[in-house]
Amino acid sequence: MKKLMNRTRSVFIAIMALSLVLGIFGIYKPMKEEVETNVLNNFQLISSTKAATLKEAMNKSIQGTRSLSSRTMIKQELVAYQNGAITFDALKTFTQDKYADGVGALENVMYAQRIVDQTVLCEVVNDGYVGNTVPLATVKEALAYYLEDREGKTCLEVVSPIIEDGKTMGYDRVGFCLNDIVALLNQGNVHFEIGERRNDLNLVVGHENLYEDDFNYYQVVQIDDQTVVYSYASKKELFKRVEMITRRSAVYVVVGYGLMLLLVHFSIIVYARRQIEKISADRDGYKIRAYRDSLTDAYSRLYFEMYVSEHLDDACILCMLDLDHFKAINDQYGHAIGDAVLKTFVETVKQSIQEDDLVIRYGGDEFIIIFKQLDMAVVTERVEHIKVLLSAIQTFEFEIDFSYGIAEVPVIRQIYDQIKAADQEMYHDKRKKAI
Repeated sequence: MKKLMNRTRSVFIAIMALSLVLGIFGIYKPMKEEVETNVLNNFQLISSTKAATLKEAMNKSIQGTRSLSSRTMIKQELVAYQNGAITFDALKTFTQDKYADGVGALENVMYAQRIVDQTVLCEVVNDGYVGNTVPLATVKEALAYYLEDREGKTCLEVVSPIIEDGKTMGYDRVGFCLNDIVALLNQGNVHFEIGERRNDLNLVVGHENLYEDDFNYYQVVQIDDQTVVYSYASKKELFKRVEMITRRSAVYVVVGYGLMLLLVHFSIIVYARRQIEKISADRDGYKIRAYRDSLTDAYSRLYFEMYVSEHLDDACILCMLDLDHFKAINDQYGHAIGDAVLKTFVETVKQSIQEDDLVIRYGGDEFIIIFKQLDMAVVTERVEHIKVLLSAIQTFEFEIDFSYGIAEVPVIRQIYDQIKAADQEMYHDKRKKAI
């Protein structure tokens, strides 16, 4: 009996040891690796969302500066000066207050200058800003922007040419403070900084644009040719939950051979699977928030860029739309009414397009519709039908209208060139209405 008991004990120990080895290499280790992979994927998605948020804030500032440069009343007086009809001092007197009003409509402005003949025509400085702007000689006539630290503030300086009949008459230079958006992006365990590309980081195998050093993981996002964004998180913080699972599992194993199989099943398979599902749910939630505009439920700029990258060889027809007098609606009726107009507009657009067509909020009150239908006449008819539906809406004290431009896109890889063409046609449509 004793010999049998000893043999049984030996067999039991051997089975438990084999179960432990199989559990570690067959269950625990693969599960741990899968959880870590999901954590890294989730980190990359959060980082991409933050970079898209910064890009959207930059685009809003750039579009605001372009709008400031295109104000008709001030531009007409500048044309008069260029034609010799008025003096520079008269132009300056006429422009200063109106320019200050235009700058006041923009958000987060630190300073703004209008430059004519390499001379500051008028200037607005807010929030006690005392930093230096880019020297005049370094500014180009084409639309440009510079993102850098100014006096402890993250400053986006936008230089926008003032153009009339193809001639550059001057330019606006506006500095925007992005401290608030940078502070928002730095919340949580994922931190955020803007800088130049670093050569001291190692690429993580199996992940695109994911790098590491001894202490952190870094997601590198190229905003544009000038700007690189680093989102980074401490390895210790990032895998804190995974390490907690590891320690719990080790405790369960030590508790006793009798509960080993049950504990392995519960703590590693079930618990790890729940963690994977939770991380996957978090990732899916971030995708939904990143791919949809929270106000209108139109597709977001990030989704648009993802769609373009996945359909490079497809053809479509592109329509660029811009709501008429939207700033005036916000100023007169308030932003709540303005938001209601945007939502009503998107709902009406969705009634007039096919289920597989896309409506995208490109920025502010600008939208893009991607039509899979390749007949220009049919697309034009649908866009005009949207106008008819909007004119019949009696919810507001005013009629909702928009200007638009349409362009054929032979292959989507060329869509950004066609956006420029549609944008020019849209502004031509808007100018006709202003005449």
